[in-house]
Amino acid sequence: MTTAGRKLKGRAITVTCENCKQPFECSVSEPKRGKGRFCSRHCARSGSFSPRWGGGRSVDRDGRIRIQVLGRQIFEHIAVAERALGKPLPPKAVVHHVNRRVDDNRPSNLVICQDTKYHHLLHVRMRVRDAGGNPNTDRICAHCRTPMKKSAPAYCRPCGAARMREFRSQERANANC
Repeated sequence: MTTAGRKLKGRAITVTCENCKQPFECSVSEPKRGKGRFCSRHCARSGSFSPRWGGGRSVDRDGRIRIQVLGRQIFEHIAVAERALGKPLPPKAVVHHVNRRVDDNRPSNLVICQDTKYHHLLHVRMRVRDAGGNPNTDRICAHCRTPMKKSAPAYCRPCGAARMREFRSQERANANC
């Protein structure tokens, strides 16, 4: 009788693989010697049995933490938000990190946004607050990033004047050509 390409000497017993939970046959003496736990070499060195196993947590290039849940990789902040919400997130929902650290996945640091538009609005309001303005009444200049009133145009007065001078000088240069 052979199993996975090896011949079994003596009596064979059926054992369940500790990794994939599939039944396989091994000789009676293997479990006594500490062997016969896995159906193949692949199962013996994969998943949590691998010497490189990090507990199911890994960090991607952006610094976000991935965890393994039920055999699939998901972002940890999504799992934490779903656990806090008590159900899966809606299809268009986005999870926002309040302190902007993507590796800080405490429930108190996460905000569930209904869509990307609302998530973008939170970032705009945070930029105004960081510039020293009031997110309810101010916005920031598109050039120098200083706070100004929402009713103002995209640029503050000094930046708007500088842009207008530059525009007029280019206009004059084009008219002379």
